[in-house]
Amino acid sequence: MPLTSQTVNLPKETSLARVIHYSRNKLKSGILLPIMPILIRLEGFLTVSMRSLLTRNKVQGIESQQQKSTLTGCLASLYSRLRTKQSKAFIPLLILSLMLSSLPMSNIRAKVVALRHQVTYANSMEKFQAMVGGFGSGKSQASVFRTLHLAKVRDKCVMLQVAPTYSLLSDVNIPDYEDILSKYRIKYDYNKQNKKIVFNQGSLNAEVWFRSADRPERIVGFDVTDFQIDEYDILTPSKQKELWRKIIARARGCDNTTGGVTTTPEGFRETYELFEKNKIGPLTRAKTTDNIFLPQDYIDTLYDQYDEQLVKQYINGEFVNINGMQAYYSFSRDKNHLSNSDFEKLFERSIAESPIISIGMDFNVKKMCAECFIHVSDKRHIHFFDEIILPHPTNSDITQTQKMCDIIKDKFSGKQINVYPDASGRHRETSSIDSDIAILEKNDFRVYANRSNPSVRDRLNATNTMLGKSRITVDTARCTDLTEDCDKCERDKYGDIDKKDEDRTHSSDAGSYAVVYLYPINHGRMVRHEI
Repeated sequence: MPLTSQTVNLPKETSLARVIHYSRNKLKSGILLPIMPILIRLEGFLTVSMRSLLTRNKVQGIESQQQKSTLTGCLASLYSRLRTKQSKAFIPLLILSLMLSSLPMSNIRAKVVALRHQVTYANSMEKFQAMVGGFGSGKSQASVFRTLHLAKVRDKCVMLQVAPTYSLLSDVNIPDYEDILSKYRIKYDYNKQNKKIVFNQGSLNAEVWFRSADRPERIVGFDVTDFQIDEYDILTPSKQKELWRKIIARARGCDNTTGGVTTTPEGFRETYELFEKNKIGPLTRAKTTDNIFLPQDYIDTLYDQYDEQLVKQYINGEFVNINGMQAYYSFSRDKNHLSNSDFEKLFERSIAESPIISIGMDFNVKKMCAECFIHVSDKRHIHFFDEIILPHPTNSDITQTQKMCDIIKDKFSGKQINVYPDASGRHRETSSIDSDIAILEKNDFRVYANRSNPSVRDRLNATNTMLGKSRITVDTARCTDLTEDCDKCERDKYGDIDKKDEDRTHSSDAGSYAVVYLYPINHGRMVRHEI
């Protein structure tokens, strides 16, 4: 349930001219028309008075209990209700506006609405604390509420807000701060060049510095009283440890500095090590379904995309033990095997006569793999019917990638070839002055790849989801290397693929590049919703 404080929540733009215009058009008797010029002249004065009231509001922090009703609260509530009524409420509205503009400002409070887990995290004054939750559970907004709370209890809060990338800061964290500060009429200045928000209003005094974890060298030159790291578990374990050490060194702006982490769990990474295993501070848990402000179809979409393991992790916000787990745990030789002949009967299409052949490709010097498939887009189905494996090349004037292209063109002569490769092939060469992807394009293959690869976690999740729903089938007799990968590849404790066996993972990498491009997992991080 959401928790609110007893407040005055006045409209963002209080212009009585709109009410006057509405009244003039709606009143049939016209009894207000003679005094309309006077009311219009009063409009300017009242607008200034009401805006002054707004800017002088004092945010009293996030409170988990309803405060007692006050005269101010009652008047404000009545004002809000009358404002939405028809024109007959114009005179009471005018009187209330004058009364509100003359009230002592110390009684005015801005409404802060927060979910229970957000309140728990935001109000904690422990040295370290964390909130672990599912997608859309309100973790990023909780960071803003925590900053507001610290800005109230400290003489001045200097907050360091960190996210894994600058794109996440720009797309999620900074907009969250601006939305919430604007919603509660807290004036602020945002310095885009320095990536800093400053607000000083009433009892609130804070600076918020935004920094990215992919540029930890920029976390220098200033001291902070508090810090928060959003989506901490997205980072690799080594970068998590480096970032934590870097930030701790900056947290020396006061005697009782605090640090917070908000994240979706990703296996047994640093958040688990710090807060679940070593218990350096309280851990607040939140489910996606705890956020009552989320639309139901958003939650339904997540359930539709995720299998049982992913529901535990990304909706329930649980730490899932994936160490030693089969990387492609949804794969079954019985459920996902489909011979090419049975595929042709079931989907009523011939592989040999298909005008388009799709290929997932992994560039690797020791073992280059191409997994060939038919994409039945209207059925959201992928069928792997063959594979091409090139072992470590011998001395040759032809590059490994060009050799693969020649084999594909000979095998599928006259067909359109769509390739879904390792995106890093744009930037490196296997054994040529041209990049691997450039070589594919020179051979008139149609290449589908993003600027960079998604995380290993996202590839595995997308592939397991499709396997679990039987939307991926494999002719295991022809795609033997892919089948071996799906059977034998394991995950390490951080959720990545265990690479101990150098002969494994290449075919499954090739296939999963295609799967995650065609059917990516929607995490919902960018979903904007009202808190």
